[in-house]
Amino acid sequence: MRLINCVITMSLIFLISTNGFTQDELKSRKEIREERKMQIQNRVDSMIRAADYVFMARSAHPMSMQVVDLTSGYELRVIGDSVSVYLPYYGRAYQPDYSSTEGGIKLEVLSEEYSLKDEDDGYEISFKAESDADTYTFNLSVSRSGYASLHVSSNNRQSITFNGIIKGIGL
Repeated sequence: MRLINCVITMSLIFLISTNGFTQDELKSRKEIREERKMQIQNRVDSMIRAADYVFMARSAHPMSMQVVDLTSGYELRVIGDSVSVYLPYYGRAYQPDYSSTEGGIKLEVLSEEYSLKDEDDGYEISFKAESDADTYTFNLSVSRSGYASLHVSSNNRQSITFNGIIKGIGL
């Protein structure tokens, strides 16, 4: 009987001590969420400051139409001072390019007048890009969590806005 009491007592002491250690080692859900949030913010910050990111468009908001949900593959890619744009276009063209057989906004050029403003809630990026037929102004608003909104205006078309996310290229 004494042996049984001793085994039970030792088992209880073992369970209580291991439970205490595991609670010290485990982080609360709130702490884990905060750490993950800080990691994302640091990654977005380093991508934006290095000018090494991709804006992945998820929806288009034309001026004269309803919201259009987009499939994957539409993006604006920034690497240093070069810009690659592959975005759809919905809206009115004032002077269409009759020589082109493709629609949308497709560019691979060097950006002009690139500016980055660090705001409290994110970043404001603006730059211009010129194609053979048109000049585009891009205004990208990026939140610290990686969500972004891209406003594109041009000389020959109505403005259009895209919502999406930022992903890193080389980071």
